[in-house]
Amino acid sequence: MTDRNSSVFNRLRRLQEQNRSDIPAIMTQKAMSSFTLRQEPAPEATQSFVNVVIYPQDPFVSEPEVRPMSRADIGPELVNARVRIQDSLIKPAKPDAQGNYMYWPGTPEFDQVNSFYYATFTLRMYERYAHRALPWSFPVPRIAVDPHVGEGVNAFYNEQDRLLGFNSFQVNGEFIFAAQSADVVSHETAHAILDGLRDLFNESF
Repeated sequence: MTDRNSSVFNRLRRLQEQNRSDIPAIMTQKAMSSFTLRQEPAPEATQSFVNVVIYPQDPFVSEPEVRPMSRADIGPELVNARVRIQDSLIKPAKPDAQGNYMYWPGTPEFDQVNSFYYATFTLRMYERYAHRALPWSFPVPRIAVDPHVGEGVNAFYNEQDRLLGFNSFQVNGEFIFAAQSADVVSHETAHAILDGLRDLFNESF
C-alpha cells in the first residue's frame, strides 16, 4: 500500500469511527422528537377496593356472591361521579366500618347495591370500549337509580326524570324485584347510555 493510499485509508477509518460514535446520539435525538414519554397509569392492583354482595347474573340462575368494587366508584350512601341511588322505599344503604356493603337478598339495601353496581358496571364497560367518558342526555353528571319505584312487571329509563326505575311484582305470593337482575339493570342503563350518545334513539315513531 502506497503512502497516498495509506493516508486515504486512515482518513476513511477515522471518519467511520466518528460516525459510529454519533449514532447513539442521533438515535436518541430522533426518538425524543418522535414521541413524548408519559407517566403510565397506576396498576389496577394498587387501587383500593371495597366488597359488595350482588347476584352475578339473575336471581333465578345464580347465587349471591361477594365482588370487589373500586372505592372511586362507590361512595357513602351509594353515590359516585355518574350514578346515585334514589330509593322510593328507604334511604340509601350505608357501608360498614371498612366501607363494605354486605347486604344480602331479602333486604331493600341489597336491591340498592345490586342495581347501583350494575348501572356503574355497564357505564364503565362502554366507557372502556369508547376510551372516553360518555355523557348522559341531560346536563347533570349523575343519573338516579330507584330500585323500588313501584309495582309491575317492568323497568324503565326516563330521560325527563333522569332516572332508571325498577318495579317489583308477585308470583305465587313471592316478590320478584327487577333491581336484582343484572340483565335488567344493564339493559336499562344501556338505554340511558345510548340516549346520551344519540338523541331520540330510544324513541319509537
